[in-house]
Amino acid sequence: MEDEGTGLKEIVDYLLRPAYGGIYLSRDDIGRLARQRSLPRGFGDRRQMLLNLLRSAANYGGLVAILGELHSMASSWAAAYAEMAHEPILAPFANPWHSRASKTTNILDDMGRHLDSQS
Repeated sequence: MEDEGTGLKEIVDYLLRPAYGGIYLSRDDIGRLARQRSLPRGFGDRRQMLLNLLRSAANYGGLVAILGELHSMASSWAAAYAEMAHEPILAPFANPWHSRASKTTNILDDMGRHLDSQS
């Protein structure tokens, strides 16, 4: 993600792989994000839908807002994992996922701030 050559496809691949990002974005989640911002998301699998949504958001000046929504979703996942980690039997399983989701919130936050500073 820190590579300057990272594009939307790489960001989408990261966000849609729970083992990397610690979150799960469903087709319904992606559709809801699109509807909230009145942006097209097209058809296809989750990867194509999210890629279309991010491209549409970039074209219509709504990418920072979509990144903010994704940040909120990742924060919710991180909070859920943190809550699970309070149970000693679940902590060894929840902590790595919490770390991944927290990293994703940081990445999305950094991306949003970077884009916001560019405008």
